[in-house]
Amino acid sequence: MKNVKNILIVTLVLVMTIVSGCSSTEDVAVEQQNLEDQDLGTTTVTDMAGRTVEIPTKIEKVYCKSPISTILVYTLAPEKLAGWNYGFTENEKKYLPEKYANLPVLGGWFGKNNTGNIEEILKADPDIIIDMGEINDTEIDADETLQKQIDIPIVIVRNEKLDDLANAYTFIGEIIGEEKRAEELAGYCRNTIDDALEKSKELNIEDRVKVYYAEGAKGLNTEPKGSYRMEVVRMVGGENVAQLSKDSSYGHSNVSLEQVLLWNPDVIITVAESSDDNLSFFETIYDNEEWKDVKAVKNKKVYGIPQNPFGWFDRPPSVNRVIGIKWVGNILYPEIYDYDMVHEVKNFYKMFYHYDLSDEEARDFLNIGQQE
Repeated sequence: MKNVKNILIVTLVLVMTIVSGCSSTEDVAVEQQNLEDQDLGTTTVTDMAGRTVEIPTKIEKVYCKSPISTILVYTLAPEKLAGWNYGFTENEKKYLPEKYANLPVLGGWFGKNNTGNIEEILKADPDIIIDMGEINDTEIDADETLQKQIDIPIVIVRNEKLDDLANAYTFIGEIIGEEKRAEELAGYCRNTIDDALEKSKELNIEDRVKVYYAEGAKGLNTEPKGSYRMEVVRMVGGENVAQLSKDSSYGHSNVSLEQVLLWNPDVIITVAESSDDNLSFFETIYDNEEWKDVKAVKNKKVYGIPQNPFGWFDRPPSVNRVIGIKWVGNILYPEIYDYDMVHEVKNFYKMFYHYDLSDEEARDFLNIGQQE
């Protein structure tokens, strides 16, 4: 398409040159540059909220309101990412190319009490802002207000479940001029999800593995049935044991140890790394007498979620969860999800994170899993 456009521009310049009597190469170059400058105007798109938004024809820099879209844009076109929503730990930085890991931290509108740094965002001078997540009237109103405040077009993209990722890639790819790359990543997402849904059909109800997601320092917070944070488990055919009402959009529902003992999960999944100087729940569970009678603990079926550079399981709820589909499927039903996981992890990091993992690094991620 770009080649055709360039041919038309050159042809038009030559015609104008003949008509106007221009004879020098310099005149032709000036005319072509003028036409190209005119071509770099604006275009109108309809975003996934049904809003009509005028955006630049050529997008060179993108800011995203939350990590959901920031991670997606990073995987799609890292050179167009204006900055991150939060800073990285040294462990996280290890798995990001240095030039991208050191992009500015611009903040964002996500989680509790978070707002973007308006001054830094304006300094970064993005062509557009992308807001990717659940679409509702509150979010639309907030984006309309912000768009008027900072005079940068905001495009809303739907991402309410894993199935939305492929369409999000295609849509954003078209907007920022990365159609081919977007289709490659969208195809990987579709194939991974379709494969999981097909494999999960092989499972009888009585064969479904019961899973408890242990959150918090004591492992006594979790996500209820129906939570999008448990989507990976549902997709591969696991059963979330937590029969709770959904009491918070931020998750982390409180439970008691007595409830966990009654649920008696086959597998426990939890965050592997400590967030401060204290040991994580994962690092202490096998030494904790209170948990020793839980089936998953007795059978050494407690798995730590790899976190770097982005968690494989639920947070942020972006494309980083796609490798989690293969990881969790392989943990719960290795005979059905019989992937070569070292190969799968290396392939995912190269394709999505622009990072070449060694076999040893891939095995380190996978060996976080079961403690002996």
